[in-house]
Amino acid sequence: MSVMQIRLLTALVMVVSLSACQTAYYGALEKVGIHKRDVLVSRVENTRDSQEEAK
Repeated sequence: MSVMQIRLLTALVMVVSLSACQTAYYGALEKVGIHKRDVLVSRVENTRDSQEEAK
């Protein structure tokens, strides 16, 4: 295998792993009653507050 093929394979494995972790993360949160939309709302509010502080 060439170096480029190894890098491409490594990147592909990382992307698949991260998406699997994210699915497991949201699945675990939903089992305890926290839905994706609640996480999104919280993140948007935190971002908004950070932007206001930066002003």
